Amino acid sequence: MEIWKYSHTNTIGCKKSKNVDFFYSSEGRLKKVFYDGRCEISTPKHKGRNGERIYITIAKLFPEICGKWFNGCEVDHINTNRNDNRAINLRCCTSKENMNNELTKQHCRKPKSIEHRKNISISHKGKLAHNRKIVIMSDKNTNEILNMFSSCVEAANTTGLSCGNIPNACNGKYHGSHIYAGYLWQYL
Repeated sequence: MEIWKYSHTNTIGCKKSKNVDFFYSSEGRLKKVFYDGRCEISTPKHKGRNGERIYITIAKLFPEICGKWFNGCEVDHINTNRNDNRAINLRCCTSKENMNNELTKQHCRKPKSIEHRKNISISHKGKLAHNRKIVIMSDKNTNEILNMFSSCVEAANTTGLSCGNIPNACNGKYHGSHIYAGYLWQYL
């Protein structure tokens, strides 16, 4: 059942007016009731003018569902979807409790697939920034060029190697040589 509560502050980015009242629902919706009888219902997802995010306002208005608000409190989206501002999905907690949410831990631990890495490197091709150096990966025995990358980050994402060791090898500082992981690394 959807429960509506009056809010003393406006968090949706509209000027607080004496001609309108703001009510938030336990389902994360906003109702603006104008004194001329009009009513508007919306599902806000953004930060308001006073700097308070919608989910914070909802968590404060529904302590019986989200838990009591306290100093230093954070709002955890239980299902990790930041656009789901239903009171039942929000909980007031400490920073440590927020990071111990099992879904958050699974999301952070999830390894990036090779396909995901390739998609990232493809999306960055042709976007060579002024401070990036082109990286060449060659066969250490024949010096045959095996691959060229627009940056060390792209080389690391594509090969799965360390982003820190590739530039060291390009500069000849990886154990005093340009060879790393069986390949010869150089800047163009």
